[in-house]
Amino acid sequence: DTDPIGEEQYAADWDAVCEFADTVPTTLAGLRAMILYAAECQEHDLDAFTDHDCPLIKNLATAATALIGGQS
Repeated sequence: DTDPIGEEQYAADWDAVCEFADTVPTTLAGLRAMILYAAECQEHDLDAFTDHDCPLIKNLATAATALIGGQS
């Protein structure tokens, strides 16, 4: 159950967090920026990316693999 108080007030923020998590960076600079911003978001809200369907980590891993040519 979600708390309806403030739900409307923060809807745009949550939409932005979801869009951010859906993003796959295409440059090393973009990957670095996303990692730093994700860490900043987590400092302000520990639950920002805890949804089980949140693709952030998968997308960052996909980007990292693509940017280093699939090397491990």
